[in-house]
Amino acid sequence: MRIDAARTMNELISAVSMAMDIEENVKLYHGWRVAIVAVRLADAFDRRDLTGSFYGGLLHDVGAVGLPHHLVHYFKDEPSDRAGGERRLDRGVVAHPLFSAEIVSSLPGIADAARAVLNHHENWNGHGFPRGLRGDEIDLDSQILHAADATDLILRRAPFPDLADAAAKLANLASVCFSPDVADRLVELLRAGLYERLADSEELPEFFESVREEVGDVPVERGVDAIGVTLDVLSQVVDNKHAYTIGHSRRVARYSLLIGIAMGLEHDALTLLKWATLIHDVGKLSVPASVLDKPAALSDEEYGNLKFHASYSFDIISMITDLRPVAAVASSHHERYDGAGYPFGWSGDDIPLGGRIMAVADAFDAMTSSRPYRSVNDVEAACEEIEDNAGTQFDPRIVRVALPVLRNMGLVIASGQSSAFTPA
Repeated sequence: MRIDAARTMNELISAVSMAMDIEENVKLYHGWRVAIVAVRLADAFDRRDLTGSFYGGLLHDVGAVGLPHHLVHYFKDEPSDRAGGERRLDRGVVAHPLFSAEIVSSLPGIADAARAVLNHHENWNGHGFPRGLRGDEIDLDSQILHAADATDLILRRAPFPDLADAAAKLANLASVCFSPDVADRLVELLRAGLYERLADSEELPEFFESVREEVGDVPVERGVDAIGVTLDVLSQVVDNKHAYTIGHSRRVARYSLLIGIAMGLEHDALTLLKWATLIHDVGKLSVPASVLDKPAALSDEEYGNLKFHASYSFDIISMITDLRPVAAVASSHHERYDGAGYPFGWSGDDIPLGGRIMAVADAFDAMTSSRPYRSVNDVEAACEEIEDNAGTQFDPRIVRVALPVLRNMGLVIASGQSSAFTPA
């Protein structure tokens, strides 16, 4: 199995950034725009390494995925008003740079971008957050990221601003949100053609691809399992979308791997299974928190919205060249052996083997974890339900292998013990 780790990291982070910016089936492209502007502005300052600006732009808001609404909705007032320190922001909004920086610092090859991510809401006049830095205490990379973020937020105003209006708003932020030099160079870039390219939503993906190619792949050190580490970190981001799924993807990965080992799968197949399980719910980044967190039963419309997450997972993972073989596996964990599942309606052996394994592991974790609509079930009850649905919901051959594994692993976890090794 040949994997280009550097390219996979590039595509993976870009795809996840886009997934975080899907709202009601609309692609907001906030992270992509911020990354583009940050790269252009960093280049204007002759920064030699554009990697941090690009990936910092893509992931600067990754710590905000658990908020009830997309972050752009918390900044509807003028940036200059926010910078005055008079408006109280949601505590989750104020904390999101901390969480984002922590996540970025864990990712191989781009950890150096964490400081700019941490400080991307610090204001030149000292009224920013989360640290209240002022003036030259704020490094240039952080100011660049802040300015790029402000640019996209200004372009989202209604009515849509023309070039002169957008340039004037950014110029007004000089000595308020960032230094006059940063503001001046940003306005120059907008007037030199950047504004038109940012404003054209239809052409934006092509523009983004050209910038991504210019920046290049993530620098990955030899001997580092960059893909495994990154998928593990991003799985935690996905699971933090709402409180009831924290740790879910890791647990499903653990159960799936043990079932796969018991079935005698070879190393490469187990690796692909692990990758698929860690990212199987990435499509949930696009599902409204109001649906995921609803304590009561979902309406038909809400349930339909939730079911789309499997299709989103397929689309997102398919954007990553070397992970395309796992896209069908990751997105088929809600298929049923009898063909009554979703999103593709596959049945029997038409469902990828990894998807059939994951269906059992995912259902087991769902039944043994607390959810908004019901309390936790005990391990034996979950195993009995899985056994009762063998041949309809689950592949009976997999159920026979899985039940002894799940009974024993589930009882160990329920007792408060854990394995000495947690798969990453």
